[in-house]
Amino acid sequence: LVGCGDTSPAAPKPSVATPLIGQAFELAGTIGDTSQPVELQSYGKKGWVTVDSGTTKANGSYSLAATNSNEKTRYRVVTAPKGNSKSMASPAVTVEAAEDKISIGVYRIGSEGGVSGKASPTIAGRRFTLQGKEGGEDWETLVDRVVEDSNGTVRTSFDLEDEKMAFRFVAEGIDGSPGTKSRVESFTPGPKRIGSNVIYLTTDTGKDPI
Repeated sequence: LVGCGDTSPAAPKPSVATPLIGQAFELAGTIGDTSQPVELQSYGKKGWVTVDSGTTKANGSYSLAATNSNEKTRYRVVTAPKGNSKSMASPAVTVEAAEDKISIGVYRIGSEGGVSGKASPTIAGRRFTLQGKEGGEDWETLVDRVVEDSNGTVRTSFDLEDEKMAFRFVAEGIDGSPGTKSRVESFTPGPKRIGSNVIYLTTDTGKDPI
């Protein structure tokens, strides 16, 4: 595949620098200097395969849809042969996608329970839900909106119960990505009365043990 005239196409640029695996994004650029059909291709085991197609604007600009199913995918844009001109291909660009992950830790802060996690990659403002359950019961929402901060930290609190509980963070996907769940973390409340041979003890209520 060779260039057409003196126009040298540049590699397409993704609309999201590091999309999540499964997240839809756009690849935009310019190829040629007229309106013409183009195809967006990705490279895999079967070679170059078309994943989207469209028509450029009069100045040769385009925007085509893509989704990474793997962490790294190569893309290029090609034109169809036209008249005496051969097809043209842009340089390939490698788009790196990130696995959607969230950690979790459960702890006590005085008379309340605390839950925090670290999201990767950081997407400030993303909403997570804290879910909890006792024993074999179904998961229920304890905190509907836990917002990720600019450092990727997700943090909230909960009321301490008498029974052992399990917790997890859950987030919906973004633009087609499957979403994510943390591992399940359990929390066991402390005793209400102090036993023998205890050197130090903090109760769930924060008061001195009886």
